[in-house]
Amino acid sequence: MKALLLIPFLLFATPVLADFTSASQAYENKSYIEAYKQFKQLAVIGNKRAQTNLAIMYLQGEGTDTDLTEAYAWLKLAQEETNPEHENTLNMIRSKLSKEQLLVAEEKADRLTKKYSTSQLISQLSPITLADHSHSPSTKPQIEIIKRAQPRFPGKLSRAGSRGWVSVEFDIHPDGSVHNPSIADAYPNDAFNQVSIDAISKWQYKLTFDEGITPKPYPASQTFIYTYHDDRGFKNAYNSRLNIIKNRALKGNSRAQYVYAIAANVSAYVDKEDFIEQEEVNNWLFKSAQN
Repeated sequence: MKALLLIPFLLFATPVLADFTSASQAYENKSYIEAYKQFKQLAVIGNKRAQTNLAIMYLQGEGTDTDLTEAYAWLKLAQEETNPEHENTLNMIRSKLSKEQLLVAEEKADRLTKKYSTSQLISQLSPITLADHSHSPSTKPQIEIIKRAQPRFPGKLSRAGSRGWVSVEFDIHPDGSVHNPSIADAYPNDAFNQVSIDAISKWQYKLTFDEGITPKPYPASQTFIYTYHDDRGFKNAYNSRLNIIKNRALKGNSRAQYVYAIAANVSAYVDKEDFIEQEEVNNWLFKSAQN
């Protein structure tokens, strides 16, 4: 039987695909049991490449016993994202199965779909935007800003006409104080990072939780824009960079998916047709976490 090749992994500047990379490296080193274990962990949270590679390992008996019905079931699950090569391999497996074995394979595929299909995982794991139910308390608090501190535009950068933005993520504690600020995205480089951290650390909020909800820290994000009034050029630059990030996100880069979720939700600078609402923000965050 002609050997099938696993999907190769891509190396990025940041370790956004560390788990998939580790599994692929284990496979390349012929550590098939370890590779099987890691691909299985990724496959059950919806990683399509891992599902494909797991199917091939069942097909070729690498890290596990050869099992054509399992190979068929996992590959059919991966086929949710249409791939002509998948269909060719599925047809090859079908040709090797008896009618009884094919029935078993289809039943296994149905069970996997009910547990690990994209739609099923989204319903189980995706963050959701809570509806306003009058008879059930919301875990999301009402958030009110009661004190702002404007970031200091670094004099050297101001004189040079520099522009940029920084997206900061942080936790708001029940007493309204800001904790654990960190940079989610910044442009250009880290020029405005520290002044953004310094500013957000001084902000004060008021959190109001519904009755019956135990107060706890709440995650939030804030984007600071460093520019000049009516600077259309900067807005164009923002949207141009947003398009680059979106393209990377669509290709499966988990870091880009996370940054795009935040950056495309800034109404002041995102073109109306490119602005995304909270439900779509949540979907991108889910895809990022899944990868």
